[in-house]
Amino acid sequence: MLTFTPVTQRDIARLRRYYKSCEYQLCEYSALVKLMWRSHLHPSWAEGAGCLIVRNFIDGQYCFDYPVPGPDGDEDAALTLIEDDCRERDIPLVLSVVPQDKAERLAARYPYFRFSSPRVWRDYIYAAEDLRDFAGRRYSGQRNHINKFRKLYPDAAFRPLGKSDLPLITQFFRDYEAVFTKASDSAKNELRCAEKMLRMTGSPHFLVGGMELDGRLLSVAMAERCGDTLQIHIEKALYGYEGVYPATVQAFAQEFAVDGVRWLNREDDAGDKGLRTSKLQYLPDHLGAKLRFDVLNELVNITEIPTLTTARLTLDALTDADKTAYAALCLDDDRNRWWGYDFRKDFDGTPYEDYFLAVAREDYARSRAVNFAVRLDGALIGEVVLYRFDSRGGADSAAVSRRASRATATARRRSPPSPTGRSTGSTSPTSSPNAIRKTTPPTGCSPPVCTAPARMRPSSILIKKSEPRMKRPPLHTIVQRRFFVFTQKLAAFAARRQAAAAPYAGSPSAADGEQCKAERQNGDFHDGNQFRILLR
Repeated sequence: MLTFTPVTQRDIARLRRYYKSCEYQLCEYSALVKLMWRSHLHPSWAEGAGCLIVRNFIDGQYCFDYPVPGPDGDEDAALTLIEDDCRERDIPLVLSVVPQDKAERLAARYPYFRFSSPRVWRDYIYAAEDLRDFAGRRYSGQRNHINKFRKLYPDAAFRPLGKSDLPLITQFFRDYEAVFTKASDSAKNELRCAEKMLRMTGSPHFLVGGMELDGRLLSVAMAERCGDTLQIHIEKALYGYEGVYPATVQAFAQEFAVDGVRWLNREDDAGDKGLRTSKLQYLPDHLGAKLRFDVLNELVNITEIPTLTTARLTLDALTDADKTAYAALCLDDDRNRWWGYDFRKDFDGTPYEDYFLAVAREDYARSRAVNFAVRLDGALIGEVVLYRFDSRGGADSAAVSRRASRATATARRRSPPSPTGRSTGSTSPTSSPNAIRKTTPPTGCSPPVCTAPARMRPSSILIKKSEPRMKRPPLHTIVQRRFFVFTQKLAAFAARRQAAAAPYAGSPSAADGEQCKAERQNGDFHDGNQFRILLR
């Protein structure tokens, strides 16, 4: 499990080790955005496989940035660490603000996922030479404004700002607040955050400059270089000085967009109509798309729990008729002691007969686990749970059987058994859902399998007394074999579905058409081919 540290100002130098050479072009892959918006993003960071791994907590849900590799970083290994961390913590795997050029890698990695790319997330990315020169007829408006500004204020000059200029910056914000007209909470919060970040003027990690006239700042801007992209995080200019804004944009690019800087990212428009109009007037080279991947598992293709049969056993869905027997199974403390979980910690007071069955059904509805009833001659004698799906075709399984006077339990994991015959996997009992934790061993503790005493072996109720014990495998082996056949059938079904959908790959759906229509009505940019690679 990864160990995450909340982002603070002390972490900037560590984050910059990765972000300074990051070529994703998106503003979220920069140290200042993580610090400036930490009250909203709640970011924390970890390192693994030579990569920076950032986890955010937004609106009550965890979501991960795409890994940022260092010089020897392995993106695939870092993604595996993220997947394992989500499984251990029992949280959904969500990758957000994924660069568009990484979409193909994720689409090939995960069989099932949902993705989205909201228009308001997209960054406005400009060619550096365009903003430095404002050349050509298309920029005649900007040049006219700049010429007027130079004519009205010939003594105004742009210059880099350092730590000694902090009093000037503070006074600029007092002047700016006096003419600030936006009343929304988000706009006011952004202004507070900008002022706070500009207190770091003089840091070697950030670039700050402003237009000065008679010892007073008319504008200020702050940026951070990430690869060949200059991330411009803050741009402010006083109202009433015509042409000061385009003059500042050009002067900032001429001062700092040098030495290999090819792009300037002026970030997204946050859905603000005026801001969108302003950013479009500077003619971006392209909009930086950000994709969100909600990774799913194989349960999305199962509309109902299937029935699996052997010569003597049947595995199928739990029913209302199983309430009493299932509650007795879950209440068996002799069995539960092997898993280190006490259901009473999460028990909400619902009658036992309803509580355990409801939890099992809820886990299945949320695609977290599937509970099979194990039946012998029609009677419920145990359960098999498939849980902790890895979103790449694998899952853990646990099998539990019960006799009249005692309970037995076994667990099998995808990992190979250790030389001692014990399960080599482990999980955290404090992070799993109720229905899973009641059948999950605690970290570092596995129930005996082949080395257990005879009274703890489930095979005694699976094998006829007249048969040699070695001729019939134990319950967990039967379940694993049946589950393997089941997954093979599931894979074949998915292949048939994909083959059937192939003629339509890349074709716009009705939902896509509605989105295009809405964006045309709003005057937005729309790249109709941006996700075609995911549909092939």
